[in-house]
Amino acid sequence: MVLNTGYDRSTAEKLIDKIGWSIGGNIDGLVTASDVSKGRPGPEMIQLAMKRTGVANAEAVVKIGDSQIDIVEGKNAECGLTFGITTGAQTEAMLRVASPSYVVQSLSEFLALISNPP
Repeated sequence: MVLNTGYDRSTAEKLIDKIGWSIGGNIDGLVTASDVSKGRPGPEMIQLAMKRTGVANAEAVVKIGDSQIDIVEGKNAECGLTFGITTGAQTEAMLRVASPSYVVQSLSEFLALISNPP
């Protein structure tokens, strides 16, 4: 799993450290807005994450985010699935405006769906 964030690298690394995660441990990689020339809603962060992890087919990528711009980013990158999650910035109704594949209320609900798709 690669964490992709609109924060700059310095801020993202501080947040990752603050929650006790490590790159290469809890997450496989980190791609930030400062790693690309154009951020969201463009596809560059997802494309860079794919390049770094050797994923050639965007259909194999699942994008989860807590805002419409996250979902649009996933669609622009042609991800196989896009998820909105209501534990962050926007409500379910707001997320649905971006037409994600699914909206979930928690990470456990997300994990259940990708483990056993309907």
